[in-house]
Amino acid sequence: MRQDSSSVPGATGSRVAYRLSETNHCPGCGQSHWFVGRMSAECAFCHTALPISGVHSIGSGVTRTSPRPPLLAA
Repeated sequence: MRQDSSSVPGATGSRVAYRLSETNHCPGCGQSHWFVGRMSAECAFCHTALPISGVHSIGSGVTRTSPRPPLLAA
């Protein structure tokens, strides 16, 4: 059975995310006060959590912004 693309969350092209360079209003309550962590931001009023846009994880939540430095020979 084939689903309509509008009913599949990943196929719509629109994702709610916290953007570091913009004013963000909570989709739950409309307020704009956030507690920002490394991977997500949480609304200070209704505790809605959003992923931070542009943060990528590898494996079990490990993030790297640059390649690992080479090991020094002992």
